Amino acid sequence: MRQLLLLLLFFSTLLFSANAKNLITGSINQQSGTIRVLMRNSPFDNTLTLLAESTISNGKFEVDFDLLQDTEIVFSVNDLTASRQILMGSNWEVKLQIINIRRPDYFGSKKKLQITEIASSSEVEWKIFNIEQDIESIKEKNRKRNGKIGKNYIPELEKYLTYQVIKPNSEEFKTKFITSKIFTYSLLSIKRDKGDLTEPEIYFIDNFQVSFNGLEAINILYTQSILLDFLTNELGKSNYFDFIKKATSVIEDERIHQSTLAVLLTKAVGRKWADPEETKKELFAFIDQCEYPVLKKSLEAFEEHHSNTLVGSELQDFELENPNSDKIRFSDYKGKYLLLDFWATWCGPCIKNMKKLPELKSKNSNLEILCVTTEQDVEKIKKFIKRNGYQTSLNFGIARDKKEIDSYFNKRAIPLYFLVNPQGIIIDKAVTDPIPMIDKHRTKFNKN
Repeated sequence: MRQLLLLLLFFSTLLFSANAKNLITGSINQQSGTIRVLMRNSPFDNTLTLLAESTISNGKFEVDFDLLQDTEIVFSVNDLTASRQILMGSNWEVKLQIINIRRPDYFGSKKKLQITEIASSSEVEWKIFNIEQDIESIKEKNRKRNGKIGKNYIPELEKYLTYQVIKPNSEEFKTKFITSKIFTYSLLSIKRDKGDLTEPEIYFIDNFQVSFNGLEAINILYTQSILLDFLTNELGKSNYFDFIKKATSVIEDERIHQSTLAVLLTKAVGRKWADPEETKKELFAFIDQCEYPVLKKSLEAFEEHHSNTLVGSELQDFELENPNSDKIRFSDYKGKYLLLDFWATWCGPCIKNMKKLPELKSKNSNLEILCVTTEQDVEKIKKFIKRNGYQTSLNFGIARDKKEIDSYFNKRAIPLYFLVNPQGIIIDKAVTDPIPMIDKHRTKFNKN
């Protein structure tokens, strides 16, 4: 049956591949509702855009969308999310499941959305998913009664990964597999345990290509440890940009060297431990000298999305509606600092960040927070507010003219945040996380 499904999906791929269209049909243990498919816009941050949405009917759904490149997509159901790297033009049969979590996670969630089965028209995707299942089985086999993983896990994982990388496979599989999350996170576990250059890492270096998923792999394997070293041991002692240039200079492979440095440069944007003007200068200089078209294009898109073109200008006074259909305006908040939070119920990173905002507001009496959405389903927004207890702690505004709002704020993806001073002047912008921006200005609005 599975072979037949794969064959059908293969032929359907031929029909859609000219337009790089992806088709996903699937099932979920929920009879009705809405499923959304989102796209991570950049390998450098967690901003999302909505690709497609569909109604769940009798536990079934179907969505189709166009992709320009291999990327990562996010399924969203009932404010729950599950992510998956996906190949451009591939078609899926997927099974999703909402499960109860024994103990709530860090953000208080008691349920989880997970992908339990995949059949893909891409043999590469299917192989990678099966490898994921194998590695999960190895982990569970080595899990002790107290929940900890036994000492035999890493040797068994290394042996399995080595076997997978030396097997004869297509060039496509090699390049896709080594940048998959299952490979990179597994390799990271081995690196942390052994410290030495292992055969899987040599395979990674030899077969690495600059791509969306490749940059994510670099982030997992190399940049996180370099950044942690700086923040733990060198913060306040060394210049960040001098430090990362020295730290990456030992990387001999130029593809990996430039990719690692690029990710580290983007991590400085909006951070209080890096001077904004120096960050901009270093990023611009790197983009000009970048040798790899995919990397250069990704960095240019990242820079444009993070650029502070509105900073220093007076905020245009848009009219919105609150969830009770009362008219509100940005000018209603003049006299206090205002954090504009652009969000949506389908945006997992937005929802996670929003959980930090009530405490932020309670600690800063001269700060107002307005959460702005272009979603038009008022009842859904009301239910979200009530379910999370935001009735009195946060303000919400619904923008009826999505095109006008998106154009003015250059809102291509969310999360997105702007900080406005009491005089109505936009003084800063943040993408992905507003807290570093707020920390940078905290002394200003605590004085007023």
